[in-house]
Amino acid sequence: IFPVFQPIYNNRKNKIDKFETLTRFKDEDGSIISPLVFISIAEEFGLITDITKTIIKQSFSFFKDYNYEFSIFSSLF
Repeated sequence: IFPVFQPIYNNRKNKIDKFETLTRFKDEDGSIISPLVFISIAEEFGLITDITKTIIKQSFSFFKDYNYEFSIFSSLF
C-alpha cells in the first residue's frame, strides 16, 4: 500500500496549488492496483484503519520537506 500524489493545478496562477493523495497497492508482479479492486477485501478483513494510518504517515513523511498543501480522502480507501 502506498500513496500517489495527484497535483491540483491552478490555471489562473499557472502553478500547482496542492496535491490530492490517492491510495494504490502493488501486487507480487509489480502491477499497480486501484482501490476499486482491493477496497472490499480490505474492509472484509478489517484493514481500512491500518491502511489509512499507513497512507497518512507516508504522506506526511513525503511532504515534510515541501511547501505544498495536500489532502487525503478516506472515502478513497
